[in-house]
Amino acid sequence: HWDCSDECLGACPEDLFTWERFPGFSWAHFNGAYWDMHPFRLPILFRASVLIAGVLWGILLEVGAVEPALTVAQLRALPKPAFSKSDSANGYPVELDGVVTYLRTTERDFNFNLEDGTGGVMVYSSGRAALTPGQRVRVKGSATIGRTGLNVLNASLTLGEVVGFPQPLPASIMDLLSGRFEGRFVEVEASVRRVRLEGLQPQRLALDLGPQAHPLSAWITHYQGAEGRFSSGMIVRLRGVCVRWVNLRGQPISTSLFVNSVEDVSDLLPPSDPPVSSLMEVQEWVGSDETAPRMACLGTVTFHRPGELTVIQEGNRAIRVRPGQSPVQDSGAGTSTIVPGDKVEVVGFPVMGEYTIELEYAEIRKLSKGDKVTPEPLADAKQAVMGAGVLDRDGRLVQMTAEVRGVRERDSETVLELVSGDKAFPAYLRGGPVPVGVREGARVRLSGVCSLHVNPTERRLGIAPKDFSLLLPEPASLELIQRAPWWTSRYLGVALGGFVGIATLTAAWAVVVGRKNAALRREIAARIAAEDRLDEDRRRVAADLHDTLQQTLLAADLQLNAALRTIPVKPQAALPLVELAGQLLKRSRGEVRDAVWDLNTETSEVRSLSGLLRQACDEASTPSSLEVLFSVEGREPELSALVISQCVRVVREAITNALKHGEAQLVSVSLNYQEGDIRLEVKDDGIGFEPNRALGPESGHFGIAGMRERLRRLDGKMELESAPGKGTVLRFMIPISIEI
Repeated sequence: HWDCSDECLGACPEDLFTWERFPGFSWAHFNGAYWDMHPFRLPILFRASVLIAGVLWGILLEVGAVEPALTVAQLRALPKPAFSKSDSANGYPVELDGVVTYLRTTERDFNFNLEDGTGGVMVYSSGRAALTPGQRVRVKGSATIGRTGLNVLNASLTLGEVVGFPQPLPASIMDLLSGRFEGRFVEVEASVRRVRLEGLQPQRLALDLGPQAHPLSAWITHYQGAEGRFSSGMIVRLRGVCVRWVNLRGQPISTSLFVNSVEDVSDLLPPSDPPVSSLMEVQEWVGSDETAPRMACLGTVTFHRPGELTVIQEGNRAIRVRPGQSPVQDSGAGTSTIVPGDKVEVVGFPVMGEYTIELEYAEIRKLSKGDKVTPEPLADAKQAVMGAGVLDRDGRLVQMTAEVRGVRERDSETVLELVSGDKAFPAYLRGGPVPVGVREGARVRLSGVCSLHVNPTERRLGIAPKDFSLLLPEPASLELIQRAPWWTSRYLGVALGGFVGIATLTAAWAVVVGRKNAALRREIAARIAAEDRLDEDRRRVAADLHDTLQQTLLAADLQLNAALRTIPVKPQAALPLVELAGQLLKRSRGEVRDAVWDLNTETSEVRSLSGLLRQACDEASTPSSLEVLFSVEGREPELSALVISQCVRVVREAITNALKHGEAQLVSVSLNYQEGDIRLEVKDDGIGFEPNRALGPESGHFGIAGMRERLRRLDGKMELESAPGKGTVLRFMIPISIEI
């Protein structure tokens, strides 16, 4: 019960909810000046009811009892990875609510299209139901991508009332092919090009609509009893569902219009025998490809390729004809074949071809035999593309002379590459071989149908074409008028090929002989190298004996002679001289040993300088007294045996001095290959010495002097750094270009 005051409402309680009486009303005024309500009951009841409703609504949402359905538009907006293409059980869970716009129910199939006002989708339910087109239904299943694009599989259905079809969307064939109306209930007008039965079981009546360049098939599910209602040439209005067939990747490959029954098809223009038009009227037809009417014309056949193309001409007008299913019909009885020169009647649909109007889905009726069309003579190929207006030569029979630049086979036809004037063009011949003598360099006279070709720029801007080709009706259309000279590029190529073959054989023989000569030269070089190494060994041993052993023995002889002269006078003074002579003889034994060691290194498996130095360092290292480290940098060049042996002996001498005189515990040897020379460094942590006070050969110390002598023979240099308590550093520089 509502209480109100005359001041607030000023009317009877029946006018309480006439909101026009309260222009400023809002729920914020609920307890305001406009209302004079009960001070306790109404606010409490209102607030309690709102609270209870909110709690109930939250509980329902929590348990999933109330779940708002998606729209088809929202579903199609999801990215493709949301749908599984291989396992429908893993598809995207959806719940949709809409109207059935297409239904197919057979012993094998049960599926329907559901539209909700935002889009449509094909549904495959988990069981059958008593559905009717135009009935509301709620589906719950898994959205996947199948043969018909986006589908809902394993759907459970909740049936609603029959509300009828939604208002169809007006569309053209190009609209449907674009994909904008996928799954939508549409209405389209088009001319019927062909009527057939689709091969599925049970079959559906198929109407092929639109031109062959962008065809669309309408499938009528329920057509029984109306098989003869439709025929080619009718213009109809159809209502159905646009379905796009896709490949396994979900990409569209074709489009169909699913129509429930013949009741969804309206006849706008019944079929009739069109009046005969002139070729000029047909060629200049302007209209929509989708609703183009059938047109009939007469002409003489100039080119015929069964099942593919026929060209007819009348005067200076010509048109291409693309056949349909029907064979050529004779004006008498039965069917017949046609040849160039026959008079025919053609009935077909006009459509824009590559450059001019053509007739497709055409029926050809032979009227009589006649004379062949006389080809128009052209001075050269340039005239074929002249006259880009109404009287261009596209489709007309022309004749010209040309020079053959090439002949090749492609599939089941012969392609001739020709030049006339300064323009090149191809000609195509099927049905027989070219005349004898037609080859590169020959001149021919040919009669064929001129076909103008436009590139994308010319098509877009309406520019006259600059290229053409000729379709030769028969082998007799090609006539040899001048044979090719013998020096054609083909024959020259054969001759050149023969010459190349002979040259190749000669080169191969030369390679074989060259390899044998190379092997012989390698053997001779190996023998010479062996003799050179032997000679090198002789010279090296001789140099060692002369430079070191001879001097050492001479020094020992001098010391012994001095001792002999000193013994009679001062025997005690002769003792150091004898000891020094003994040291010199011991040194001479070491020189002989080293010379023999150098000979052994020539036959050793270790031939590189770095390998021999590493071996020397390893031999000098002892776990208890001396550790010798070795390192190498750079790429080792090819070195002579003299350089290798002298470098190794210098390093061995340096290591021996570090151990014997420097009392070192750690010696590091580094080898560095630089551009043009070898750098060696021997560094120890011994007691060191003063280089100016170092003992020399006169006191029996030959280490530093011997190293300098070896470096001199290699045209190298030696640097010595040492100080008491700071160890010793020896640096050697040897040029790599030293000759043996």
